[in-house]
Amino acid sequence: MQLADPLFNSLIGGASNHLEHPKSKLLAKILEKYELKACLSMVAGIATVPSFQANSYRIELLTHLIVARCCGRKTPTWQHMNHWLNRHAGDFDIAKMEDPPEDTFVVNVITPEGDFRVLGGLWESADSATTLLIETLTLTGDVSQKSWLEPVIALLRLSDAMLERAGLPRRHMEYSAPRAMIKLVPASPLKEWANRVVFNNDDLKQLGIDQEQLKPFLFDLTECQKLLSQHNEESTLHQKPLVRIGNDYVVALPNAITYAIRRYILRCAFKAGQLENLQSNLMGCAQRRLFNATRFGSRHRLKKIKLPEEIAWLNGICSSAVVQVGTRRFLHFLMVADDLSVMNQYGIREVSQLSTT
Repeated sequence: MQLADPLFNSLIGGASNHLEHPKSKLLAKILEKYELKACLSMVAGIATVPSFQANSYRIELLTHLIVARCCGRKTPTWQHMNHWLNRHAGDFDIAKMEDPPEDTFVVNVITPEGDFRVLGGLWESADSATTLLIETLTLTGDVSQKSWLEPVIALLRLSDAMLERAGLPRRHMEYSAPRAMIKLVPASPLKEWANRVVFNNDDLKQLGIDQEQLKPFLFDLTECQKLLSQHNEESTLHQKPLVRIGNDYVVALPNAITYAIRRYILRCAFKAGQLENLQSNLMGCAQRRLFNATRFGSRHRLKKIKLPEEIAWLNGICSSAVVQVGTRRFLHFLMVADDLSVMNQYGIREVSQLSTT
């Protein structure tokens, strides 16, 4: 498996990087006068408001610019946020990337430690993909591999606490309009929203989180300028969505929790030389899920047919499974897997080109 041709990537919009847009560059210069924690907690808090779900693209873009450039003392107001989100990040070339929500605002990740609420953000099936990865490590991982889940559970606890503060239940969804004005008014509870995403050491203790467990997800502010040369849809900030400012932890990208978890597990597997093993185990867990799903509610006897190895697993990218239903019918499933080594090196948004050679 290899990366798709650059031309194909550009045709599906993969080449757009709006951190390089003229309006973004102008806004980056303006933000230098503003205080980091105040701006960051405010925009991150806005990301937890369901009515702005469809506007996640420009909210995340502004977040990147704030982390990269805010170093002053000025305190932002609702008017500033209105202007930045609608006049700058709301430019047509940027806002056209927004689509109507296709999933609920709050989704659910299942772990051995319980269920945790997260924001799905811009990632398709973010909750089920993350749950499957955690399930695979739980069922097939050794002691060392299962230890990778300790920081994961800590980050999920933080996410769940953030959404508890917001009063958002699982599967919550509201109307949200893409490419529309983000309407902030004097009565908008910006301070309340901002408080949702800020946690101090006492908060962490109450949640049973050790500060060391969060280190894999802490963004290094000394590297902030490098964000401007990365992609606004997939950056170091997405991989490490927590920013520590003084004694406070700010969930800078509330929508990136599941993305950060998946990239972290892939990094751990790569460092341990276990990516290929994880790929195989992940497909095995997906197959078990598929077989169990076919059995649910069926009135007929089901039997999984054992296939020759050369048919069951095609060049490491396609798994083939056949289920016999009753005596005369068969279901044939083909499951195509993304190459974890490509995802680890280039990220989730990159398009891969499959090959049988």
